[in-house]
Amino acid sequence: MNEDQIKHILVIRFRRVGDAILTSALCSSLRKTFPNAQIDYVVNEGIDSLFRNHPEVDRLITFNA
Repeated sequence: MNEDQIKHILVIRFRRVGDAILTSALCSSLRKTFPNAQIDYVVNEGIDSLFRNHPEVDRLITFNA
């Protein structure tokens, strides 16, 4: 499978702020590897402000649980 075959990527990071911050670098790496893919990020709404304007995230999906 090559980079052009990957169209959508979903990163799931639920509640932990520290883990979520570490995955921020993952999004940058994913964008470099798969520049044409849509990158969606799932996060608890309590920490969504950390990712709201992340340049490598196309769609931020929040939930409250």
